[in-house]
Amino acid sequence: MESTHGHKFGLTPYACLYIDASWADCMYAVASSLRPNTNHEHNIKQLCALWNSQQSQPQQVIPCLSVRTGLDLFFRVKRYPLGSEIIMSAINIPDMVRIIEHHGLKVVPCDINLETLAPKLDMLETLISVNTVAIVIAHIYGRVSNIDGLVEIAKKHNLVVIEDNAEVFCGLKYLGHPKADMSLYSFGVIKPITAFGGAMVRVNDPKLYQDMHNLYQQYSIQEHAVYLKKVMKYVAVKSLLNSSSAMYVAVPLARYYKFDYKEAFVNKLRGFPGDLIVKIRQRPSAALLHTMHRRLKNFDEAAFQTNTSKGMYVSERLPSAVEHIGMKTDIRNYWLFPVVVHEPEQVIKELNKLGVEAYRGATQLNLVYPTQQPNRCPSPPPASQNAPAQEFADNHPHEAHYLIDHVIYLPVHKHVPQYYLDQICLAVEVALRRVAAKPFPKIVVIDGKTVVLHNGEMKVKSKL
Repeated sequence: MESTHGHKFGLTPYACLYIDASWADCMYAVASSLRPNTNHEHNIKQLCALWNSQQSQPQQVIPCLSVRTGLDLFFRVKRYPLGSEIIMSAINIPDMVRIIEHHGLKVVPCDINLETLAPKLDMLETLISVNTVAIVIAHIYGRVSNIDGLVEIAKKHNLVVIEDNAEVFCGLKYLGHPKADMSLYSFGVIKPITAFGGAMVRVNDPKLYQDMHNLYQQYSIQEHAVYLKKVMKYVAVKSLLNSSSAMYVAVPLARYYKFDYKEAFVNKLRGFPGDLIVKIRQRPSAALLHTMHRRLKNFDEAAFQTNTSKGMYVSERLPSAVEHIGMKTDIRNYWLFPVVVHEPEQVIKELNKLGVEAYRGATQLNLVYPTQQPNRCPSPPPASQNAPAQEFADNHPHEAHYLIDHVIYLPVHKHVPQYYLDQICLAVEVALRRVAAKPFPKIVVIDGKTVVLHNGEMKVKSKL
């Protein structure tokens, strides 16, 4: 590794992603998969009782195979007219868009504010039409946005509010906005307190809950063998990602053989490759329900806060040229550690040279594009490093697009020791200086303004 001004940078043997489970949790999931797949209703009652154990008013919840399952189930029950519009906050995973469009519905993205990560309310009002039936708001990166204003607008227009809380579970005390019609929580493999799958879906309306529950009872139960296969695959990934000793060996080998282990592992962690709709229309196995119950029952508040504290520590020490995301949210925890930089690909290369395993593709989160339809702005192609971006329509989600184009992920989480956190902060500063010193003229369009980057300096300042 390199030396800069007398400081020698060694490998920081931690990845951006890690699997938030102990070996005991892994063995429990494996052992549960070897038992009979029975007592389904009893397991569900136990899990729901635990979920409500710290709530003054019990919630109506459905344990699902995944968040995708819950969203699909909702639309199957609601049976909105074809062409109805769903407004989505402009960053989510592609599968959520695919599910909505599978039901013949049209997605309309709403831009977000990078400080609050909440949809822009002035834009939201302009996007609502006679065809709008629901709003899907995704809280991302462990940050919970204030959506009181969004809920008020939705209720004024008689719209359903769906909270996608897949990335923000932080214990059983806070379980979603009380006025959201449906809240979705994920326990997928890279989520906090993973159960290697599974979700909890809270439904406020009793009739809607009963209709969803009745339809869900018609689904087949996922076989234990399928869950066991997933767990074993994730255990293999954990043995590398969660082990600094293994990373010390694997990273230099991967670089020597030019093997992109990050992309390979992220692909291994994809939830539902193949026929999405068929695969999500199942109920969780008894083994998955048991594992979810164990993880919720043993939720470690101190360990969770350690993750948040380390994220805040690094946030306070990174150079000012780094833009932080969601610093004005109501709840500020850390799921992944995203930061925004200019020339992200160049910064990643420099950080990797300095031994920091930063990455751009650590999550499936991406820009939500509108379903092609009359009277809506066209879906622009993503901006590339080699071509100037086109000027977008007024209702294009500029800030969300800017975020996706410039975000990188740093290996900052509860398993990273203090020494390496300081190393990461210093490496980011060095990497940014190196990138700024390189001649790389580039023309981009941000928020409708032409911005020329030359030697790391902007000739025309962006509004962002």
